[in-house]
Amino acid sequence: MMMIQKKCLVIPAITAFCLSMAANWFSANAAYESPEDVTFTLRAVNGGYIPDDNPNRIYISPEDAASGIVIPSSMYIEADYADISYISAALESESEQIIFREDLFQNPTSFAYDTAQDFTLPDGTSFSTRFKPFCFGRLGSSGNYSHGSFSFLPNIQENNALLTWSYDLLNKETFSADFLGGSSDTFSFFDLDLEISPGIQPGTYKINYIRKDSFVTGATYLTSDDSYPDPDNPGKYISKYNSMVPELKSLEIVICENPPRITENPDLTCFRFAHDARDFSIEDFPAELTIRYGEDDFTKNCGDLLETFTAGNPESLYIGQPEILTNSLTFEGIPLENSDGSSAVLKYYIGQKGDANADGVVNSADASLILTYSADSGAGNEASLTDDTSTIPEDFAYFLADIDGESQNSGKDGSSLDAGDAALILQYAALSGSGQSVNWDDLL
Repeated sequence: MMMIQKKCLVIPAITAFCLSMAANWFSANAAYESPEDVTFTLRAVNGGYIPDDNPNRIYISPEDAASGIVIPSSMYIEADYADISYISAALESESEQIIFREDLFQNPTSFAYDTAQDFTLPDGTSFSTRFKPFCFGRLGSSGNYSHGSFSFLPNIQENNALLTWSYDLLNKETFSADFLGGSSDTFSFFDLDLEISPGIQPGTYKINYIRKDSFVTGATYLTSDDSYPDPDNPGKYISKYNSMVPELKSLEIVICENPPRITENPDLTCFRFAHDARDFSIEDFPAELTIRYGEDDFTKNCGDLLETFTAGNPESLYIGQPEILTNSLTFEGIPLENSDGSSAVLKYYIGQKGDANADGVVNSADASLILTYSADSGAGNEASLTDDTSTIPEDFAYFLADIDGESQNSGKDGSSLDAGDAALILQYAALSGSGQSVNWDDLL
């Protein structure tokens, strides 16, 4: 493994890493029609949350920002074809607390797994290799992977805190016209690590390509002048034509101030009767949740935010006193919060129908509580089935007490409690007390 001596490349307000990634000039007959044909892009590959729709952004949790974290990253060329023999470019960090880890810089032959790993190309071709595949590699007729021939030339410039890195393909005809996997962004062409120092402040920080004149040298020259350089003795530059200059995609690192939170608190509770034979289902809860992480909102399927989900049904639990089953929600492994900062969990409240006081028994005490509630409500007074010592919410107590109503899973949004509910409870208690098996449906 080629190692680069670790140094802290820090200049006031900017940490710079000149990653020489210039391309040998694209020949005049190369198949490029516009700048969008070829893109140089830096992406984080793990270490935080990377949105599916924006691989050039990564979100770092407050916990990781507080303790410090290393973000493995990769450089890609996005193209289906590229006549490239030499690559050079420069990168800079917007923060002194985000530095490039030169000692963990990986070029296409510097990384090997302990044992062979399996990989699959977009066309379904599978192969195994101990070497990490890079886009300039190739598969032989027997399915063996080999790296592209290259030269690797690091150069740290102390005076301006730049690291120049040159990648020179030695066999352009074999490796640079056709990428491994058919498209170059299937695999990177080198990897590097970014180190975030502990205690970095929340915000968005960019790792930018440097295109300032002061950093443009003969090795990274951008020009539209057909007379320079000499076509018979081309220098190392990206293109003689403006239309051939690649698009450059930077990496954004978002340091989050808060854990991921649901933007608006939906109803994450479900009320069920103990005699309910239906299985628990994620469909009992909202199908989607909108989550704010950093400065952006993400819409996720509720089921995708669960690590585990309680199986079975209330009837199989043989519940006496009311029970609460909880299912924790996480976003990319981070505990999810409600908008008020409380833990976001899916809750099943399960209890015996008619058990208005939640003591585990359906009897005259429940009927008496309902009559008192009905009298208070009818007189215009504040009515409640629960008090400060209750272990269940008021809406769930109402759900259990509303025998003949339509409240079902909506608590007080259903019908009112009255003497009819109390009478059905007394009838149920009398029958069950005499040893009979009672079905609520038979009483309604």
